[in-house]
Amino acid sequence: MRGVNLARQSTSERQLQIIEATQNLITSKGMEFVTIDAIAEKVGLTEGAIYKHFRSKREILTLLIDSIEQNLMETLVNSKQVGDSSLDHLGRILVAHLNDVEDRRAVSFIIISEAIAFDGIFMSDRVSLMLNNYLDFIKNVVDEGIKDRSIRPDVDIGAAANTFLGMIQIVATLWSLDAYAESFKGLRTNMWNIYRKGVSS
Repeated sequence: MRGVNLARQSTSERQLQIIEATQNLITSKGMEFVTIDAIAEKVGLTEGAIYKHFRSKREILTLLIDSIEQNLMETLVNSKQVGDSSLDHLGRILVAHLNDVEDRRAVSFIIISEAIAFDGIFMSDRVSLMLNNYLDFIKNVVDEGIKDRSIRPDVDIGAAANTFLGMIQIVATLWSLDAYAESFKGLRTNMWNIYRKGVSS
């Protein structure tokens, strides 16, 4: 029964449910179907109960983007293994990131695109901040690669980081346009080999 949930849950648990419901609605139906009423129905709450946790749909979307960024940055940090050169680290980041894209069918890219379309400048600024944080991390890895001599000293750090992110975006986009028909592991390997040859010392 809608609006009745006898289990008492913490605010953080309830907020997580609301965010996950929003994510599911975006990926299954599109942003135009994401309303407070639809979110409430998905979670099993009243609209009023949703507003106890979030002031607006924009606030829900902002926390959803925050969640995507947190997962993204954790992937970057956790992908490095003991003994890896910085170039090895970049390779592991690419594999981990694209494995996540494949496992979740590019959910993050879909959500980001839909959020920007919904809220224009505000969400564009938030997504831009997330991407800049990502690029800053990759730039640091490339810089460390120059220092540990796994990456050529004449490599443009900014261009190398932008190209790295571009590889991930193009693979995810091509795969989604192909209706997720086949694994993109072959394409991923070929693109990484080209990138590695271009930057390795």
